[in-house]
Amino acid sequence: MLPHHVLAVPGELAAERLEGGAGFGARLAWVHGELAVVGDGAVHWRGESWAAEQVLGLWAGPEGPRIAVPDGVWDLLQDVQLFSGSVVAAHGDGERFVVASQGELIQGEQIESISGIRRVYVDGERVLLLRCTEQRCWAELHEEGLEPLELGPAGPSSALAFSDGIPVWGEPNKAEDLAQGAVRDSNGPRLEGLEGEHLGQAICADFAAGEHNLKTLPNQSRVRSLSGGVELAIASGREGAAMTVACDDAHLAVGQPTWLDGGRVWVFELPLSL
Repeated sequence: MLPHHVLAVPGELAAERLEGGAGFGARLAWVHGELAVVGDGAVHWRGESWAAEQVLGLWAGPEGPRIAVPDGVWDLLQDVQLFSGSVVAAHGDGERFVVASQGELIQGEQIESISGIRRVYVDGERVLLLRCTEQRCWAELHEEGLEPLELGPAGPSSALAFSDGIPVWGEPNKAEDLAQGAVRDSNGPRLEGLEGEHLGQAICADFAAGEHNLKTLPNQSRVRSLSGGVELAIASGREGAAMTVACDDAHLAVGQPTWLDGGRVWVFELPLSL
């Protein structure tokens, strides 16, 4: 990794930068203090690489990275297939993981009939779903022993997360070219984007991102703070290229998977401070 400086609002922050080939940084996850990165047709972690095409989910298992691909869920370090079957989306937290298949939500031995699932996010015993019909999309919260709760409107590319224990989700509004996008919680919009930013395609902890924005000057890939803290403005990128983010207690990683002829990932130490 190479040392670089990234514009913050206001000022600059030191960052480390990883670079790779096509799609590098398309998915990111912090796994036991080390960054796992999807790109170049593989998953990279702690100096090892595992061939994997069309990764639908990446998260930290008990010992190493776990991934979801269209035909199952794998523990990469153990080289064990944990689930075999059609996968639309999946996510996990430690030993537990949840799979969305065609019209079903699968949690261990429990199978529920739920249509239109696009994304899944797991935090302990709580599960966030992004569901869509032909007419609309919405975020939905599932907790054991409680009825599913529809949280609010979303879009097909909305990210899901928990921020300080509160469910949050994106509303990027990709259908409108100049849409700002937003991050919402159950009380309404928590943070609105800039014109053309389509904010809410990536969220982790206190941070949210949309896509590289050529509609504002200077054109930038911005990472916004949900709490009003330091924000990042990476001054180069490809128009309309969606960003990715991943957080742990000590780091923030920001992916630009379609930058020029490859991808790159910026790594910052937390807390961000000027």
